[in-house]
Amino acid sequence: MLKYTKISLELLTDMLLMFERGIHNGLVQASKRYGKANNYTVEDYNKMKEDSWIINQDCNNLYG
Repeated sequence: MLKYTKISLELLTDMLLMFERGIHNGLVQASKRYGKANNYTVEDYNKMKEDSWIINQDCNNLYG
């Protein structure tokens, strides 16, 4: 396709510099293999244990 359109590509090093300047922080992840919630919405709710919830957050600061 590049030969057909006769487009010349920029050097990869120029592209890498653009990405490196834009990176401030890396990926942060805290995960466990197994998680179990204990609250009034689950089937095996145990009132004797402390309530716990499982949430999934996907947060991006696109314009910060």
